[in-house]
Amino acid sequence: MTRAEVAAVLAVELQTQLADAGMAAADVSGGLREPLDRALRALGYGAAETPPAEQDEAFLAAATVETLRAVLKRIGDRFDLTTAEGSFRLRQTVENVEKLLAEAKADLADALAGGGPVARNLGFLEPAGVGW
Repeated sequence: MTRAEVAAVLAVELQTQLADAGMAAADVSGGLREPLDRALRALGYGAAETPPAEQDEAFLAAATVETLRAVLKRIGDRFDLTTAEGSFRLRQTVENVEKLLAEAKADLADALAGGGPVARNLGFLEPAGVGW
């Protein structure tokens, strides 16, 4: 899958979460660009590279993980935590994103378990200082 194809899939599949985080559902700065770049780097590719077709599943899974991480980092700024209603909405939204992130990590581990050039240490799934 190309970058544009992965961005299009994420824009559809994560449209609610992206909107809640105030992120553009496109391959632009402040939107999907940074998560796509991190996903490619994690798989051993440069930002301008397209992984081979046999890596489509891993690229999409890694991009999903990185996008959901970005959503979690940004989502706290989108809601007013001083009101009970805002607090409830934030808690509910974060719980949903955390569930999706856990599923995406499992999908990525499955995609990488097949071996080949992208079978790497999965330590990048849990960066230091991130408590998911």
